[in-house]
Amino acid sequence: MPSTGASPRYRLIEIHRPLPADYATNHVANFGIEMSCIHNVFIRALNSLWVNAPLVNPADELGFAGYASTFCEILHFHHHGEEDIIFPFLEKQVSMQENVAQHAAMLAGLDAFAEYMQNVANGSEKYDGLRVKGLIEIFGDVLTDHLHAEIPTLSPENLAKFDYKELSDMVAQHNKHIQDMPGKFTIFPLVATHHPWNEIPEWPADMPGPVKFFIKYITPLRYPSYWKFAPFNGRGQPQPAYSP
Repeated sequence: MPSTGASPRYRLIEIHRPLPADYATNHVANFGIEMSCIHNVFIRALNSLWVNAPLVNPADELGFAGYASTFCEILHFHHHGEEDIIFPFLEKQVSMQENVAQHAAMLAGLDAFAEYMQNVANGSEKYDGLRVKGLIEIFGDVLTDHLHAEIPTLSPENLAKFDYKELSDMVAQHNKHIQDMPGKFTIFPLVATHHPWNEIPEWPADMPGPVKFFIKYITPLRYPSYWKFAPFNGRGQPQPAYSP
């Protein structure tokens, strides 16, 4: 199966084109789309992990473990940002109880996957591709269902209920959370290699051009053994399927 994912195990979120005319400046219009794009990054990575897990040859096991561990790291960081910043803000107008419950429901499975991949990376456990695939399947459907279900809560209709300055302040706080993210040469290139830049170059709306250039063209150079499993290169061009 191509790494870009013909008939992927986990379904992507549909993003309608063209984007709103005021996408670059209007958080009511763009925040749900911004979240859809990063959620699709996670889903593409999940599909790539699931497809490639049984194919990994011994020489690539550490690279795959680094790839998988980065996926777990960014997912945890993303969820902390939602629970600490986004969800408390939205709860003023929109019920977020189901979203919080979905986070909790997948945590044990995600943590078991993360622990195993860390053990592979440090040599305390041997790599078993079928085990990896099974661990992903424990949490993958719950995760994907949550990533889809969260988007309607961020609809323009819901976001229009909030004072715009307060919404903008929340977005700025969340952007600061992203800027402070550790692992600039692991987490950022995972994002770069799982987003179709040629299709949606406007994302992220608030990112300066030089920063986007750094993420797309520079950060993937540090750990190429990780990103050989990704669906795209940093410029958003499809990569050949991983071949052991």
